[in-house]
Amino acid sequence: MSALLDAAEVKPSARLWALRALGDLAPPVVRLQAGERLTPDLQEILAPMWHGQNDWLRTTAQDGLEALDMQKVRFDPLNPA
Repeated sequence: MSALLDAAEVKPSARLWALRALGDLAPPVVRLQAGERLTPDLQEILAPMWHGQNDWLRTTAQDGLEALDMQKVRFDPLNPA
């Protein structure tokens, strides 16, 4: 965690990768381990990534995929209904 925070703070070439890695970690873990190093600016950058962790497309749950499967539009161009 410390290495990611260092990269996010001082190494421009590694900043994006570090931010992406921090965004993939659970917010409570980052908040706990980062402490004061988790500045409001950094939290603002990470917030959309953390919010995206709740996206059903990023989970392995089948419910969302089954719902999408039921919404298929079947169109036969030779026999339009």
